[in-house]
Amino acid sequence: RYKATYSGTINQYTVTFYDEDGTTVLKEATEYDYGTLATDIQKPDNPEKKDTIEWDYEFAWWSPEISDVTTWVTYTATYSSTKQKYEVIFYDENETTVLWSWKYDYGTVARDIDTPDNPTKPATDWYTYNFSGWNPSIKEVTWNQTYIASYTPIPDKYTITFDAQGWV
Repeated sequence: RYKATYSGTINQYTVTFYDEDGTTVLKEATEYDYGTLATDIQKPDNPEKKDTIEWDYEFAWWSPEISDVTTWVTYTATYSSTKQKYEVIFYDENETTVLWSWKYDYGTVARDIDTPDNPTKPATDWYTYNFSGWNPSIKEVTWNQTYIASYTPIPDKYTITFDAQGWV
């Protein structure tokens, strides 16, 4: 009489990690035994996506969510993004006195940028000054930006009165 004997082997499955583009390999394919726990799968260290002038990126999660090994699987890095913030500074004409400063998201349009209320320049013996605008003119936020107050000088007027005796 003959008795059949069998030896069992655990199936192995390939696990691969890709960057967001789906083609850049972040960790070479690794074979894992069927049933390997998700916590035992070696993930790439700190996936990163290069920030742009507009966006700041941070690794968020793996897609799909890493789970126990039951089949061949690829995981793709997913990143969260936030708009870059840039400082917009308004200076008085002397370019040293800050009238207003705030950080705005990249792409904030000019009409949504807050400006200082009624900047003023002290009058002199010869002139009074009216605020005439910002130099350069306010534009969409694409980087740190600086604006300087401009004033229009208006000559002071004096009234001189003469009488028959001379100056009054």
